[in-house]
Amino acid sequence: MASAQEPCIPEEVRERVSCPAESDAAPEGASSGAVDEEVRQVMAALDQAASSAARDASGQVVRSRVHGGELDVTPRPLTPGEGGLVGRARELLCAHPDRADVASLRYRLARFFHDAHHYDEAALRFEVVAREHSDQEVGVFAAALWLDALNVIATRGETPRGECGVALEDAIAPLRELYCADPARGGAHEGFCDTLETMRCRVARARAERLAADGEHEGAAVEYLRQATECAPADELLYNAAIHFDRSHQAGRALATRRQLIAEHPAAPTAMRAAWQVARALYGMGRYEEAAAAHATFARRYPGEDGRGCIERDDCPNGPAALSTAITLTMATGSIDEVRELVTIFGRNYARRLPAELAHVEAKFARWLAERERNREARDVIERALQERGQALSVEARLELLVMQGRLGFGASARNSLTDAAALADATLQAMEGEPDRASGVRAWGAEARYQLAELARMDWSAASRRAAVNLAARLDALRAVEALYSRAASYESTPWIVASARRVGEMYLALADALPRGAEASRLRQVARERLEFCLVTGVRTRTLGEATRVCGERLSELDPETYPPPMELTGGSLHRPRE
Repeated sequence: MASAQEPCIPEEVRERVSCPAESDAAPEGASSGAVDEEVRQVMAALDQAASSAARDASGQVVRSRVHGGELDVTPRPLTPGEGGLVGRARELLCAHPDRADVASLRYRLARFFHDAHHYDEAALRFEVVAREHSDQEVGVFAAALWLDALNVIATRGETPRGECGVALEDAIAPLRELYCADPARGGAHEGFCDTLETMRCRVARARAERLAADGEHEGAAVEYLRQATECAPADELLYNAAIHFDRSHQAGRALATRRQLIAEHPAAPTAMRAAWQVARALYGMGRYEEAAAAHATFARRYPGEDGRGCIERDDCPNGPAALSTAITLTMATGSIDEVRELVTIFGRNYARRLPAELAHVEAKFARWLAERERNREARDVIERALQERGQALSVEARLELLVMQGRLGFGASARNSLTDAAALADATLQAMEGEPDRASGVRAWGAEARYQLAELARMDWSAASRRAAVNLAARLDALRAVEALYSRAASYESTPWIVASARRVGEMYLALADALPRGAEASRLRQVARERLEFCLVTGVRTRTLGEATRVCGERLSELDPETYPPPMELTGGSLHRPRE
């Protein structure tokens, strides 16, 4: 059974480094001068041995050996001479621990082991020098090499030991205290302290990444947030914190963190993505007024951002999309002046680059104005769009504007716009023959144009029926002429308009039957109305086109025969999709 936690440095190495209970003493009668001389000789020999360990056969200095494309950190076997030298150095250190030059001897021995790739023993010996001799010049060099040795053990070799990564993390704080806390001393160690700070931040970031990999997203977010006050780049750390707050289902904290990023680092690349995510998050929270403002702010600040190069599949920052969303939300929460301003900005920014998208925005704006009985202004918006962009628009964009113009117009003006739209749709569909996917949008607009033309004819038929005395044959002929127009709309095979056309035809037959006295002719007309309304209901339910037309057909059938046609449950209550009208 494996142990719960292996130590960073094996115990047998620690035993080699530590002195025995009764250290070897200097030879009886050995003078201080003799010991001094021996220490000098050992240190010189260690310097020479370390230098040799770092040179190749030609005498060239090599910092690291390379094996198979990786740094080779395999311990180099010591020669008999080196073994004897190391043994004597150990004896001297244990026998004379209080010598003035003990720090130098300890450092040289540790450096020899480091250059020979005996990183375990090197790490232990460098630690002693770094901790116990911080007031000497070799202290800071030992501290740097101690961390280097721990990093090699943790990340390199045949069996990297992650425990030494933890030991490296634990070593940073005491080294900062020893070498960097005192301003007077920190200046002397500026390079090391900068490196230590970089390493501290790198280690902290790795800790956050481990938490995230383990699914501890809140812990990772808090760790990134803490680092952002001390490490660089702070904007990336805040961005990562927000991501992991999202993943831990803390939308409020994610939102606050992104706002902090935008406020503190407005020029950072991450600020753009954060601004987009703030807008989307507010929308998802149902905070629509704030979402409208956030989308508009994004669009104003990043008008050229179009999502190109974005690696996120479904939620790429997009200035035009943000402005379009801002317009839609402001239509629900703002004033006409606010909406008009945003539409003007869309035109100023994208008239040349995105004429089709602008046409869609203008059509949406016109429709919204018409709903508020501002038809004149709505017509002006459409006419200006057609005049200023004209042939630069895509077919779909021109169709949308022409149909909208027909909806908002009167008499001959409306008919002319709708007739132009229908002719454009027919010509385009003929050119697109064999491309059903591309043609679907054109068919929908063509169907609506034909439907609106039929609506104008139906209104004329209804008005004539009210003015004239009942002349069944003439009214029936006129009805069938209007029915042919609705059939033409249905021929585009756009389901919402098939259903809507069937509804209108059924209602017309029913209205004509109601105008007649009871009798065989009235019954025959009601039967025709019933067939048209039944087709409308069945088609609507079968295709899930549960809009107003389908609902009305169900209601009319229920009035004709409540036992056979009870109100369909899925059409009662709730909101229903309406076809464009």
